[in-house]
Amino acid sequence: MAGFKADLWLFPPVNVFIAIGKVKGVNEIDVDIDLDELVPAPFCRPAKPCGTINLPFEAEVDNATITLGTILVYGSEDWFISGSAAKTLSVSSKERSDVESTNFAFRGGPRFQVGEDSYVTPYMGANYFDLQTRVRGVVSTGPFFEDGDPVNLRYDVELEASHPWALLVGMNVELTRHINLQGEVQAGERSTRGLTTVSLRF
Repeated sequence: MAGFKADLWLFPPVNVFIAIGKVKGVNEIDVDIDLDELVPAPFCRPAKPCGTINLPFEAEVDNATITLGTILVYGSEDWFISGSAAKTLSVSSKERSDVESTNFAFRGGPRFQVGEDSYVTPYMGANYFDLQTRVRGVVSTGPFFEDGDPVNLRYDVELEASHPWALLVGMNVELTRHINLQGEVQAGERSTRGLTTVSLRF
């Protein structure tokens, strides 16, 4: 993702922001299909079951995004705590891969000054990331039946995060007042996400 972000400090601890950007990537989706429930007799029947097939497929993402959010911060030169909330709408030129996400996060940790304008800040916290997306298309298994015919399916899949909460650990490095590096790992019950961010402030 590449984007532009504008923010405003309303009060010393309250920041609001808007970001616009571009996202490119791939949604990797695995679908298990019970053909005995899907395909009518005489193709699939108790005497000759078709079984279950797995159809892994990829949905390309090439989206424009807009994010609105706020950050609440409290701390000193030596430590900080923060809470953030953001809503992102990611609209695709293709109808199948629009994405809507809601994010809440809480972070806290010490700050170490390593230069005149440079700080290293390790932190930990918790993150809530709720994702909703819908993908549509057609997928084929290749040869599946005895005569070599494939199973071709038109799909319309709605996806959402089943376990949105995750613990997080990360580090923020302020190289200068204008250059910031951040790395973060979010470990949830069913997934682990790694995030790397480079920010240039004007």
